[in-house]
Amino acid sequence: MIRNWEYGSMNIKNMTDELNLERVRSIKNTKRQAYNCGGYALENFAWYCPYTMEQDENDETPFYTSRNSNELVDKCVDHMVEEYKGNLRVIKNVKELKPNEYAIAFRASLENDDFHFAKLGRNGIWYHKRGSNQAIETMSKKELFGKSWCHGKYDSKLVLMAMKRKLNK
Repeated sequence: MIRNWEYGSMNIKNMTDELNLERVRSIKNTKRQAYNCGGYALENFAWYCPYTMEQDENDETPFYTSRNSNELVDKCVDHMVEEYKGNLRVIKNVKELKPNEYAIAFRASLENDDFHFAKLGRNGIWYHKRGSNQAIETMSKKELFGKSWCHGKYDSKLVLMAMKRKLNK
């Protein structure tokens, strides 16, 4: 779910294609503060949240309905796979990637009410972006596959996904 209205990022072009399936938005034509870790990893270059939130007084996100961080991750991953309809799939190992795919890693924290993404570059280096921070940072394989990310902030199980490089409608 794209939530740019909340973060003052309404200037993103082509929001009729929220998931950027047409690949109009890119790292070159979108201000870095306009997208978060999810927007960067999924390449929609918007403020992406891995769940749906109904706009009524009974907002129920996975953060309110999950019992632990691993359940939270499962709910978010199920939502993302459904939202990207055949363009995103869960994998167990990056060796499962097809030539037209790249790897995304995902973790969350129920305690911190937050989630985080990283993606594998063509050069074999893992990259991630923190919120509206403009910096694209690297993540070592040791940290990526370790017990948690970002100094223990994201403590759920790690889920790897494969995203098609050029999405088809």
